Amino acid sequence: MAASNVQLDVFSAGWSAADDWALYRRAGLPELCRESSHGAHILGCLFGAHANSTLLWQGQHDHAPQRGQSALQNQFPDLVFVQLPSMYIQGVPRSALGTYRLAALEYILECAGPQTTDIVVPISSETYDGSHDGQSFYDTAAAALIDYARLTLGKTMHVLVSAGNTLRTNTHERVNLAAAPGGTHTFRVRVLPGNERQTFVEVWAPHTLDDMQFALLSPKATGAPAFVSGDGAWSGSDGLGRPVAGILSLQQATTFGGHQRLVLFVLPPTLAAQGAGGEVGDWRILVRRPGAPGDVFAYISRSTPALGGATRSYQSTFPRRFSRDWDFESGAPAGKGRPYDAHSINGLATGSGITVVGSYQARERLRSQYSAGGPARPPSAHLRFLIDVAAPADASANALGIVGWGNRSAGFTRRAGTSVAAPLAARTVVRLRALPPLTPGPTPREDPQIDIQHIVQ
Repeated sequence: MAASNVQLDVFSAGWSAADDWALYRRAGLPELCRESSHGAHILGCLFGAHANSTLLWQGQHDHAPQRGQSALQNQFPDLVFVQLPSMYIQGVPRSALGTYRLAALEYILECAGPQTTDIVVPISSETYDGSHDGQSFYDTAAAALIDYARLTLGKTMHVLVSAGNTLRTNTHERVNLAAAPGGTHTFRVRVLPGNERQTFVEVWAPHTLDDMQFALLSPKATGAPAFVSGDGAWSGSDGLGRPVAGILSLQQATTFGGHQRLVLFVLPPTLAAQGAGGEVGDWRILVRRPGAPGDVFAYISRSTPALGGATRSYQSTFPRRFSRDWDFESGAPAGKGRPYDAHSINGLATGSGITVVGSYQARERLRSQYSAGGPARPPSAHLRFLIDVAAPADASANALGIVGWGNRSAGFTRRAGTSVAAPLAARTVVRLRALPPLTPGPTPREDPQIDIQHIVQ
């Protein structure tokens, strides 16, 4: 990998609308495929029985709980499930999900019987679109629906939204190639020494940019990059058969029936079990398409040690300045010194009237620093890092009846991130039949970057 360029071979895959699992299998990386779906995992966290709990669902199950026929005949069900269209979930921006979530909230409210006083709705997905200032269409409409339920129907809607997992982690970048010099942008990925895990970087681009070209340069590479295009390209593997660096792409169904192209980059471990590890430093991913409009997103998968912490794992990042500020920049142009990136918190967690749920590490009792609300969180802008509730998520032991799930980095299973914090908090809300009082309670160790008012045990 010390050569001037990373040599890439090109092949034609020919997919027109495939899922990303097909890409991982084609790349020889089946460990990136989740053992169960995200939705099944969230339902497992919401309904799975715990050793110290008899909440809603008991026993061990490898599937989502099902209600009996007698319950199905009830005009006002106790449980309401809403399935969002898959094509709107698969796209990275997920720009249409706000509209569908509003329809889901309205439907759930309609299902509530006259004796129902509290409605608990956990939302465990996120969008990178939106103004992130609490003033988007979804923010204002959701707040109006919550107010309507309370003031007109006499019902309290507890909408618990996951805070998102990318705040201040420097694992997300966004660029518009039309504004990039020469239509070329370089994503710099900093890989740390002593990392026993590969680094996976996903680049998503509009289907209209099918003729985009990509190049990958190692930290020590010199000379002109060798750009490749087509449906896929890949390089060799190390002595253990693992891909050491490469590009693989396919078309992915996404919002409004269109397509996006997913490009996967794999960077080698810097601490190999046998032989020399990969290069340490800033790897460069070049994307080229002169004059092309449209946003290109890049994401680095989380690299979290496996349960037990036996594997050394260090998170790769996009090195940048202003990392504490630009998470809340409303699209500041690059000319002001900050890149155009206002999408590293959950766009659904920035409004008022909702409960933003963050996470903390159950074993170490340390707050997850990526958990935060948006800049418009009340009562004032200086509390923009404030979340309402925190629930145990990272490095937590598996609970009985909860469907296990592995994330894209293949390094963490069972409960991880704020996606599971929202249903875990909802369990407590249902048990208490109301939100816990937002007064200071027992908290994990202090993190000066975040202020948390209440911790769900």
